[in-house]
Amino acid sequence: MKRMVQIPYELEQEEGGTWAAHASFPSGGAHGLGDTPEGAVADLYEAVKLVIEEFVAAL
Repeated sequence: MKRMVQIPYELEQEEGGTWAAHASFPSGGAHGLGDTPEGAVADLYEAVKLVIEEFVAAL
């Protein structure tokens, strides 16, 4: 069964110009980096997918 979920995240530009996206979960979190806001969010998306896959595998 697939379910769509919305995961809130924060997006900020670091001092060196790199963009960082952060999402928090009760069991930890996920982070993404990129040269653009879109790149950071895309990297975060991949990190969130890994967190979900690990969670499902542990069930």
